[in-house]
Amino acid sequence: MCGRVEDRNSSFSRSSDSRDLSGASPLAEVVPALAISGAMEDAMSGTNPDSASHFGSPEKPLYGSRSSLTSLGGPNRFAITQRILLVTFAFLLCVQAFALTRYWEDRRYLTSLASRVIDSSAPPSEQTKQILTYFRGKPRKSNMSYFMFPFLDFLRPTARKVAEQGGDCADRSRLALILLQLHGVSAEKWTLYTKEGRARHSIIEVNTEQGKMAADPLFGLFFPKASGGYYSVAELRSQPDLVRERVVEMESEHQEPLAAQIERYPVNGITYAYAKTMNWSKSAVTRFLYRVLSSTLGKQADDLRRPVWPEEPALVITFGIGFLQVLLLFGLLMVRRAAVKHSEPFRQEARLMSSSAASSLPA
Repeated sequence: MCGRVEDRNSSFSRSSDSRDLSGASPLAEVVPALAISGAMEDAMSGTNPDSASHFGSPEKPLYGSRSSLTSLGGPNRFAITQRILLVTFAFLLCVQAFALTRYWEDRRYLTSLASRVIDSSAPPSEQTKQILTYFRGKPRKSNMSYFMFPFLDFLRPTARKVAEQGGDCADRSRLALILLQLHGVSAEKWTLYTKEGRARHSIIEVNTEQGKMAADPLFGLFFPKASGGYYSVAELRSQPDLVRERVVEMESEHQEPLAAQIERYPVNGITYAYAKTMNWSKSAVTRFLYRVLSSTLGKQADDLRRPVWPEEPALVITFGIGFLQVLLLFGLLMVRRAAVKHSEPFRQEARLMSSSAASSLPA
């Protein structure tokens, strides 16, 4: 029996040796094929560029590690960049949603305020006077509040903060514009400059039933014509002495403006002669933009229509974030294209390996 076992073992050993030498073992053919297939799948998916270039090398493992892939600047670099861009996009989307939520909350508050302050059945000129009267007794100092974050203080306080805490001429003009807009009355904000080109004062101009009406929300001052109607900003700009005449007339008749004492009006410090629709002296960017516009449009640059939405910090932030989101989406597209271009050589080599492996398999 022992001899039979030895014979069987020896026969099995001879059989194995003969199969190894002849290379006819099916297992020996299948294992490399499986390895080639795995390397091909990694190269196609872009997760292991080393497997395509170093397959069969005893110094390199078949499946490269994550650290080696990152150090070689492989497709993992593009994946990280895409994740960063997507996280940034999601964060901006949350900020945008928060800003819009605050916007609609303030909108409801201001709508309620407008219904209490303004008689919607009155003509636009009377509604303007009602708003000017509302400012009487409100603090006249600059409102230092900001929307959302301290670094956004250049957007100035919201209209709701002005209604709650008061504000200077620019703050009051912002609130007056929005209250009129809520009642369907069109109005525009203007900036009064000194002769040297410094922004000094803010007022509004309202489209009334009798034409345009210049109004000063800080002092509650407006300029009626003797023949009826009101003086516009353009008329006061061409005839700046009308302002002084109006103040002298009110002082002589012991009339008071709707929001402040007439004695406090700086006749020598405020002039309508250099009025513009926008405060171009706010920053270096706006000053440069004004120089470009004035060189091409001339005096028409001073009368460019000023939209109301920049008076809403929440809308400014929402539109600004929307612009950044467009840039992020463009960046994602560029990264995606770069990733596809980077992985194309590995895909081609993987296809060649796949076809070579398929041809080497036994029929």
